[in-house]
Amino acid sequence: MLFNIFEAQEWLLEIMKALGGMFLHPLLYWNILLLLVVGSIRINRERRQFGFKVFPMFYELLKTWLPSLIAGIFISLMFIGVGIVIPVPTLLLLAVVTILLSLHMKYTMLSASYTIGITYVLIILSPFILQYQDIVDFHLFTNTPFMSLSLLIGILLMLEAFYLVNEHRNKTFPKLTKSSRGMWIGEHELTTLSLIPLLFIIPTEQVAQFFDFLPYYPHEGASYSLLLIPFPIGYHISVQSALATERAKRLALQIGILGFVIVILSLSSIYLIWLSFLAVIVAIVGREFIIYKHRSYEAKTVNYFTKKDNGLHVLSIIPDSPAERLGILTGETIVKVNDIPVQSVNDFYEALQQSGANYRLSVIDDMGEVRIVQSALFAGEHYKLGLIFVDEPYDQLGKEMGLSTVNK
Repeated sequence: MLFNIFEAQEWLLEIMKALGGMFLHPLLYWNILLLLVVGSIRINRERRQFGFKVFPMFYELLKTWLPSLIAGIFISLMFIGVGIVIPVPTLLLLAVVTILLSLHMKYTMLSASYTIGITYVLIILSPFILQYQDIVDFHLFTNTPFMSLSLLIGILLMLEAFYLVNEHRNKTFPKLTKSSRGMWIGEHELTTLSLIPLLFIIPTEQVAQFFDFLPYYPHEGASYSLLLIPFPIGYHISVQSALATERAKRLALQIGILGFVIVILSLSSIYLIWLSFLAVIVAIVGREFIIYKHRSYEAKTVNYFTKKDNGLHVLSIIPDSPAERLGILTGETIVKVNDIPVQSVNDFYEALQQSGANYRLSVIDDMGEVRIVQSALFAGEHYKLGLIFVDEPYDQLGKEMGLSTVNK
């Protein structure tokens, strides 16, 4: 019993050290910088196009924090339970590749297919690269657990699919852009940056007595410790052809199947080691092919968010606004305010101003049916009830109807 208590204390101490060590990891600060830059660019665009901030800073991260935490705990327990050791040079190379792939300040290349996949390929090629220099040890990546890296790609791809399938209709990022005919249309961006807290065993000189069970890389005389990495996975996908969530579900199915195939190939590499390399190539090529097919489909499909002849097409809903409280959804159409037909944003605002203390909206849903929503008009609420319509950008129209907008 005393030994078990001592062992638990040592484990707790190592976990606390790993938590502290995370604040020394460059990926943590790079992820924060990335979130700040990407979030600032998005918010500035929202203010130029709509006259106000739609979603708060760090929203790309906040909407996935709970599943990210659960996934991180699950993956960490699995890797530690099996006793997989990840050498520090491998983790450092992974961090460098991740940073390089996000230097353009977008989340496009932060799928595990690219970050871990390219790291894997570089490690495979390292003997051919390092033989021409004397600075870095030729055997630096000798103990890399290749099967574990490819398995991690598959698991994180399935997590990426989970994020996509759970994208909320009112929570994707709206944007105005010009069509090929020069008309202003709406599109949505499926954008997420998720930080997965991954706890890895690394070779050190601290807790060898607790890792005698290591089946893969039991270095005799070596000791091991824990390292916590805030590993990012993300995506940035534009959708014009339909509701963003509809396309997200289709992409989620494809990416989820790809992830499952990678997991099967990785586990099979226990018997045929070259299947691990095949899994990585399939992950990179497969993920790129899925996005290529999506972009091709978008390019040849009629735009979904356009100005309508009858009513105002809802491009987005501001969080915690009256529109969200009333259950209005992105993609629906407002045709009347207090039985007054509306054809423009100006019509909508004027009809709303004439409604007095209460207002009533006629909304056409996805099935073409009309429903009525109504509420009291409270002081201090958003002057368009938190509704964003397909219209010309705010910075081109000037201050709409001479009103000062509130940057929330």
